[in-house]
Amino acid sequence: MRPAAIAAQTTAAHSSASVAAFPYARRAACLILALSLAACGGGEPTAAGGQPWQGTTVTEGNVTTVHTESGSVWQGTARLVEELSIGEEVGEEPYMLGRISAVAATDGRIYALDAQVPVVRVYDQRGTHVLDIGGGGQGPGEFERPTFMGLDRTGNVFVLGQGEIEVFSPEGTPIATWSLEELSVFAWFNTSNVGPDGTVYVPVTLEREGMNPGTWKVGYAGINEGEAGETRPLPEFDYEAPVIEIVRRNEEYVMVASISPAFVPRRAWAVSPYGSLVAGSGNQYRLQIHHADDRKMVIEKAWDQVPVENAEGDWYRDLLRADLEDVEEVSGWDPNSQLPSHKPAFEQIVPDSNGRIWVIKPGPGIRLTECNEEPGDADEYRAEPCWLDSVLIDVFDEQGRYLGPVEAPSEFYGMTPRTIQPRPFIRDDIMIAAVEDELGTIQIKRYRLVLPS
Repeated sequence: MRPAAIAAQTTAAHSSASVAAFPYARRAACLILALSLAACGGGEPTAAGGQPWQGTTVTEGNVTTVHTESGSVWQGTARLVEELSIGEEVGEEPYMLGRISAVAATDGRIYALDAQVPVVRVYDQRGTHVLDIGGGGQGPGEFERPTFMGLDRTGNVFVLGQGEIEVFSPEGTPIATWSLEELSVFAWFNTSNVGPDGTVYVPVTLEREGMNPGTWKVGYAGINEGEAGETRPLPEFDYEAPVIEIVRRNEEYVMVASISPAFVPRRAWAVSPYGSLVAGSGNQYRLQIHHADDRKMVIEKAWDQVPVENAEGDWYRDLLRADLEDVEEVSGWDPNSQLPSHKPAFEQIVPDSNGRIWVIKPGPGIRLTECNEEPGDADEYRAEPCWLDSVLIDVFDEQGRYLGPVEAPSEFYGMTPRTIQPRPFIRDDIMIAAVEDELGTIQIKRYRLVLPS
């Protein structure tokens, strides 16, 4: 381990200090982070005894708007306390994890899709490996390039692979293969979900305009017993995120893609286990929830903008320049332009199995005092970064009320744009997430949500 002092850059007053292990890009650093939870949580209290939730709820037709004015239901900041860690740097194969694409859990087991093998690893609640489900290939019970895995209420396992969904019993016996040939499925594991009744919700392409996938219109469809239901489009937003379009060519292919500069607000969306679409755009703190029965809810909350430090913005702009050095064609980018002066309202939306909505937000930038000050290329920027983002979390209940902030574990911190990948599995007071430890070892961790006492 190579320690490096990290100074938190924030305009808020510092009221506490802590030291924690900080993993990133397979290297470790000691985190000296002087941030109070009140500063991170946008002024919310850090202990019980804070202000109760105050807000307004207005229903017009089939649209209910819930606006949080102040306070929170929890009247304080909740914590995610680690209870279990699975994964070793050196050890038996089931505990040496690779590229984890999805996690899930029942009362008795923890599931992790390791797309690098590929296989679904199954562990008991003490972290002991129980069995493997599926494997690589094209036969029954096999999958190629899997991107998502989920469970129904009976414990059946659904794996989204290349062009199909493989269904397994809780014991790992192949049950069925559902073809996706009639759907143009996007491999976005962070938007897919599985309902209690075994409906698998997958993102689909509705209209392809040009070669750039960033300009295509997308939506989602529910698949049950191999039959696709109604395809529902994403809602329209007044805000359109600026993007940089890039073209790379070689003798075999032409790649067209779009990227967003750091701190540019983007569209975020996900489907709940009950088929509700939750979507929003990070230029404002406003979430839209579209239920399958055409009811709609809008959640609004005051937004304390997190500033981008001048040095932080300069570093990310230099990283973007390095990313674009070997690109043949670039449009939509002025090398002399400045990045946004503040960070988006949120980066990621995570609906859980209890109807709550977890909103993942970028926090104050963290300056690493030991970093590569003169990187030669984009890979070196990312291998030894000079800036990272802390992570803030807000939680809302199914009625749209603001429950309160949650203190995010430092292993969630990373580079912008920041989303927790794979998307955590959350049910009741348990969260299952895949993270890296201070040595870069991939681990599956179980956290318990502890409310203010």
